Amino acid sequence: MKLSTILGFIIGFGIIIIGIANQDTIVDFINLPAMLIVLGGTLAAILISFSSTAIFDAITSFSAIFTASSCSPRNAIEIVVNLSKAARTSSFESLLQNKDVKRVPILERGLSLIAEDVKAERIEVILTRESKAVSDRNRTGERVFRVAGSFAPMFGIIGTVIGLVVMINQGLEAFDPGEITMSMALALLSTFYGLLLTALLFRPLSSKIRDNNHTNNKVNEIIIEGVLSIQKGENSQITREKLLSYLY
Repeated sequence: MKLSTILGFIIGFGIIIIGIANQDTIVDFINLPAMLIVLGGTLAAILISFSSTAIFDAITSFSAIFTASSCSPRNAIEIVVNLSKAARTSSFESLLQNKDVKRVPILERGLSLIAEDVKAERIEVILTRESKAVSDRNRTGERVFRVAGSFAPMFGIIGTVIGLVVMINQGLEAFDPGEITMSMALALLSTFYGLLLTALLFRPLSSKIRDNNHTNNKVNEIIIEGVLSIQKGENSQITREKLLSYLY
């Protein structure tokens, strides 16, 4: 997921930059007032719309796209099945040292609870609650980026209106081609920046966070079921068949 996200950004922004560069007009697409209107306005609207906690959740969800260890549902099943086999000959304390366990926090948490001799019902409640907390945080982060994607074009239009008003006033007062060109650039580039931020940043990040959250929820369900199965001492093949049902 990290690779696909980075590759998507490179291709998306790269194509636009190449398209502009072929016209030898890269500098013409840089307009500080337009950037300030779109970026500053979008940031202000987000600050008004969401609490500091929600914004922090969005930042956390964004960073998780690039920093969190990825684990697919199928990988989670294989990890749990292998641990189920190892649990027959090893202590839960030794299982906690497994590198695969370290990669999946909820699995490490579940095995720690088993090692502490916590009852199965309590383990399920604790892990389900922690999984829901992470899912809720990601849903909040997804919503912040989605809303930002709706604000950016609006402020692009506001910048366009400002540029057109200034251009019309300048045309009425005294015809100055240089000033009119600057006003027209502000008008057009504001819309360009707003659409670019929405199409290649805010909306894709919102979708990526939602996709990651869906995958993580599935993985957590598999892990919770697997941890309970390991605690019961069920046969690893039975555990595998039980967990494979989560893939369909």
